[in-house]
Amino acid sequence: MSEQTIASALRAASETDKAEFAHYLAQHALPGVGDAEIRAIVAAFDRFVAERLRDS
Repeated sequence: MSEQTIASALRAASETDKAEFAHYLAQHALPGVGDAEIRAIVAAFDRFVAERLRDS
């Protein structure tokens, strides 16, 4: 899967979907992560989209 495809999927996702995905990642990769870290992950998703789809 390309970065462009991932960025497009994240762009289409709702904030709730991104938060649920962030929780899933945190639960399985970063045990003990709190709400602030989850918000940081969602913000990172948004930055990823902005950077990858800037010229689209």
